[in-house]
Amino acid sequence: MHTILIVDDLPANREFLITLLRGRGHRLLEAGDGVEALEIARRERPKLVIADIVMPRLDGYSLARRLADYPQLRETQVILCSAAYDEKEARALVRHCGVWRLLAKPCEPELVLDVVEQALRETRPREVSPAGTPVTDEQLGVVGDKLHQKIAELERLQGELERRVEDRTRELQREVRERQQAQQALDAANRRLREESLRDGLTGLYNRRCLDEVLQREIAQAVRHERSLSLLLIDIDHFKQCNDRFGHAAGDAMLRAVSTHLRAAFREEDTVCRYGGDEFVVLMPGTTPVAARDCADRLRSRMRELQIVQEGSALPPVTLSIGVASMTTSRRSVTAMLQAADRALYRVKQAGRDQAQLSSDYMALDLLPPHSAALA
Repeated sequence: MHTILIVDDLPANREFLITLLRGRGHRLLEAGDGVEALEIARRERPKLVIADIVMPRLDGYSLARRLADYPQLRETQVILCSAAYDEKEARALVRHCGVWRLLAKPCEPELVLDVVEQALRETRPREVSPAGTPVTDEQLGVVGDKLHQKIAELERLQGELERRVEDRTRELQREVRERQQAQQALDAANRRLREESLRDGLTGLYNRRCLDEVLQREIAQAVRHERSLSLLLIDIDHFKQCNDRFGHAAGDAMLRAVSTHLRAAFREEDTVCRYGGDEFVVLMPGTTPVAARDCADRLRSRMRELQIVQEGSALPPVTLSIGVASMTTSRRSVTAMLQAADRALYRVKQAGRDQAQLSSDYMALDLLPPHSAALA
């Protein structure tokens, strides 16, 4: 087992070498600069020193020469590492400093392990300035200046790259925000379009398309939870005559007034739709046939009290004809329920209008469990 001293002012570089050599069974020491390394080396007498060239206080070249000043450290081998150096001058200087090997960063792990093992096997003392020419502090300073210039250039380039990355990151974040805002606006527009597609333009009530969707969903819910479901098919009596006599503006005013009254008359869970022309549908979850018919009768009575004025003239009182249908064990489709309500409405018109009637076949069918309902 040998003692190896690793010297670098960057902890990450020291950690790299320590991790690489830890499994080889050596005693590993570390220092953050040349001065600290020299003190540790005098005390611990390492077999090998692996040092960075450019370090604060005492660089790698100077450390290698200073180690040779101590007789007990003449057999200590030195490996220098650097990310940027003038190769010709640097290699000449390492020979003068008695350095075993110069490695370029980033170091290949296999190469490092191979060079370390060779250095540890070396038994000859280090020879400083083998060519007989001493290396002056001025020479070391020239190389150090060049190294610092290159490092400064690398730091400048790194800073410029980091600024570009930050600028691009801000630009990408801005693009992401803009896309998110655009997507939110698009989603909101789609929701508005969706809502508009389900609304009647004149009355603001849900339209027939919405009715088909909601009725299908409510039928499925009623079947799943075994609860009643009823609907009212409402027709404004003699609407065509009113429209022909007072004009289309009066007819539109009547439709809007009736729609407002219908919205106010029913519960929040009920769905009020304009079915087409002067016909409306009210979908009433959890409501039995009889309860639905009672609601229809109360609606007719209240509707007669509605007073509609168009351009200063009072329009005739509004009366309603209403067909009532409920879901049964054999009537579980949108078409079946609407057809049943339409048949009941037809009988009301045949009987003189201004009435509410249940579908004639509901009593002969097995009804689902009843639930009470009332107008709001």
